Amino acid sequence: MSKSKEFEDKVRQLIYAKWGVKLEEKAVNIGNVAGCEMKFDYVSTTDSKFDGCFAGDAKDYNVKRNFSAEKSGISEYVWLLQKVDAVHKFLVFRGNRQIPESWLRRWRSLAEGIEFYFVEDNELVRL
Repeated sequence: MSKSKEFEDKVRQLIYAKWGVKLEEKAVNIGNVAGCEMKFDYVSTTDSKFDGCFAGDAKDYNVKRNFSAEKSGISEYVWLLQKVDAVHKFLVFRGNRQIPESWLRRWRSLAEGIEFYFVEDNELVRL
């Protein structure tokens, strides 16, 4: 199993412990436009009372990459999540914490309705 998949699975466990909801990778409708779907790492499963209420994605910034490109990726996912019909929308990060923190310092007001978390010491820490 890849380190990225291990991270995604670990986050599923942390979210289940925090909110009591099971999540799966799943495509969801974007903006109520027919045929316009996006796959997210975390969507509440159809076999729970939370079906479709939770939607989110994981971002692993352990690898040295382009800082600007990573922040553009955050903007993309914030925009997409804002178009999803879910009550709880979130992004979960690990690795270089400076990337999401820097994005939030500049653009937090544009992320209305999206929660940001960082995995630290096997806990979800809200940014």
